Amino acid sequence: MKEIARTKGVLHDAAAVGRLTVLVARLFNKGLRERDELLSAAMESYSALAMPSLQASE
Repeated sequence: MKEIARTKGVLHDAAAVGRLTVLVARLFNKGLRERDELLSAAMESYSALAMPSLQASE
């Protein structure tokens, strides 16, 4: 979690960390257990989630 939050620059944003926590939990529950697979999937999914909010603010 901290690694993803730090990479995405949201380490001090409580709402973003909460969304990230839910995302990782869902991926884990879907069967992703290996750290590298989980990290990769979480980074991709989080980027996809973050894009619409960036476009809306422009």
